Amino acid sequence: MTGNLIGEQFDTYVFDQIRARQELSGAGFSSTLKSSNQIQVQNNKNAFIKLASGVNFFQQTTVPTEKEFAATAGSGVLDEDDTVCSSDNQEYTGLSEGGKEKYKLISEQIKENNKLQLKAANLKLRNLGLSNTQIKQLGNKETLAKKAILFGGLGELSGGKITQRTGISFTDSIWNPTKAYGLGGNQFGKQPMPGITSAKIDCINRGSIRSATIQLKAYNTFQFQLIELLYLRLGFTMMLEWGNNKFVNNVGNLEQLQTTLIEDMFFNNQGYSQLDVLKHIEVYRKKYSGNYDGFFGRVTNFSWDFAPDGTYNITLNLSTLGDIIESLQINLPSPINSFGANVDGETNAENTIEQWLNDFVKNDTKNKAVWGNGEYINLKSGNYVKHQTYDEYEAEQFKKFRSENRYATIAENKAFKAKQAENYKAAQKDNSIITGKLSVLEGMTKENSYFVTFGELLSQIYDCILPRVENKNPVPILAMGLDEKLNVISAQPNQVSFDLNTCFIKPVFYAPGVRPPDSVQKSWMKDFFVQEKIGTDDLFYGQLLNIYLNFEFIKKTLTRNIDKEGTLSLFKFLEGVCDGINRSLGSVQKI
Repeated sequence: MTGNLIGEQFDTYVFDQIRARQELSGAGFSSTLKSSNQIQVQNNKNAFIKLASGVNFFQQTTVPTEKEFAATAGSGVLDEDDTVCSSDNQEYTGLSEGGKEKYKLISEQIKENNKLQLKAANLKLRNLGLSNTQIKQLGNKETLAKKAILFGGLGELSGGKITQRTGISFTDSIWNPTKAYGLGGNQFGKQPMPGITSAKIDCINRGSIRSATIQLKAYNTFQFQLIELLYLRLGFTMMLEWGNNKFVNNVGNLEQLQTTLIEDMFFNNQGYSQLDVLKHIEVYRKKYSGNYDGFFGRVTNFSWDFAPDGTYNITLNLSTLGDIIESLQINLPSPINSFGANVDGETNAENTIEQWLNDFVKNDTKNKAVWGNGEYINLKSGNYVKHQTYDEYEAEQFKKFRSENRYATIAENKAFKAKQAENYKAAQKDNSIITGKLSVLEGMTKENSYFVTFGELLSQIYDCILPRVENKNPVPILAMGLDEKLNVISAQPNQVSFDLNTCFIKPVFYAPGVRPPDSVQKSWMKDFFVQEKIGTDDLFYGQLLNIYLNFEFIKKTLTRNIDKEGTLSLFKFLEGVCDGINRSLGSVQKI
């Protein structure tokens, strides 16, 4: 078995929905006739697509209170001496005169910026051709985005539901809130409203990233400008949803799909993070028995052309926020005490990852073998090997004595045995009573004998390196699945690492008479190989996050992927780590 075994098993509700659809497809072949609901689902089920824009031209910056402003002390705007604290320095009591002056200046600047933003937003609407009255109606937060949701043409979110446009507008106004025909004026006759003509969703990188290609149609210049203003915005977030309008749920009953995320939370302004939205999408998938799916992403590209019939064909490309890893550049800050100068007098410093690895080596004064619940190991440590018991030691030493002194008297034998207790204590101190040493330690030094699990490395990057999205619950800009039981890869029996300068896996041999040293098998090392029984068959695989990476290999891979400005390409770094693992394990996994 080659290649990856990457991914999670299907959720229970997916299996239940498959069973419900199979039962629906087989209905009517026995003596039982199809019900009216079953006939309705099979003959009157329609797909839907919704697209909502996260563009808000009227979002204002809130002027902070004095207390909120004081909390920024030390950030570069407000100095520590600009605040006044209680005598015990435990409680904020106010701003100093200098702090109040800065607060006044900042507050006035925020208010002025809000005025300029409001003016620019109104100008955008005026350039669309809207009247002052219409601008007042639409010029409030995300009102325009709510009135221009691409669903069944162009719908409006009101009262928690999306209202569909119907009928024909008989006025010459380019904007109307309810009519399906006449949006954009009557210069070229009654033209239909704009809408989505198709959407294609692709999974890339084994499903960790999804991309969407959406085709739109606009029938006049106003409609095109409206879509351009709200949707053709590089980097802005969009919410795409699709599914079936009616379906048989997992207990076999006919169900009508109700409201979705766009209606229920997308415009709530609650500061949801990307992970929050993804969790809500999964909740709705389960709620609608797998007949709903959502896509929270950003605009990566767009294009359009003017067709001979006077319409606009628009292509919008979206990508889930996970694709940011391929272009994410992160700074690796250096601790203050790590700065030094090289022979040329240039200032340099270890980055935080190097500092973390070097500190572990430096602090290992007891020559530990395994620590941190198995996340870290030192293959050169004498603590790996198995120490003989006193009985084993005495028997071995007496056997040697007898082979060299075949004619020793009973008294001489007793005298030799009497000394063994003292000799055993001395041997314990100099580790001369150890057995079962690893046969892979030749050439290993203190510098290249330390290893950390892939999972712990990713955890350190997630907790200490990744930039965070600031909202009510700040989270790193990327999500990482760090469950070692879910991140599985293919593995071969008797597989070992061929390069300990790169990685190490806890060995398990399936050959008669061959077994790893007890010192490895009985240690706290994390298991790489997993063998499970599925009926009468064996399922054999490896746990990716339990691969041990050599400290020196990590540092060298870091160095290769850090540019002159000290910026690390995270994707290239992780790609380099995976390439090294593949080479060391014989390119079986192809991670």
